[in-house]
Amino acid sequence: MRALLTIALWAPAVSWGAAPAPAPAATSAAATDTLLDAIQAKYGKVSVLRGKFVQVSGSPLYGEDKQGGTIVLQRPGRCAGTSTTAGAT
Repeated sequence: MRALLTIALWAPAVSWGAAPAPAPAATSAAATDTLLDAIQAKYGKVSVLRGKFVQVSGSPLYGEDKQGGTIVLQRPGRCAGTSTTAGAT
């Protein structure tokens, strides 16, 4: 059964001339650590992050509902938010 499935999946790619997808590159632990260190160096100095958001939800019974607001994250360990409900933009 497995051989039949393999042939069924392989045959269309051959018949249509599609090239197989390349294999994902392997990432070493050292490369991952280097990347994480670079990200930390760039964004580690950020002390306050502010943003606005809009959340849209809906249901067949109640229709669409928009809620939004702002959020503030401040290091170390502080978070604050405000929300609006009517006509969030």
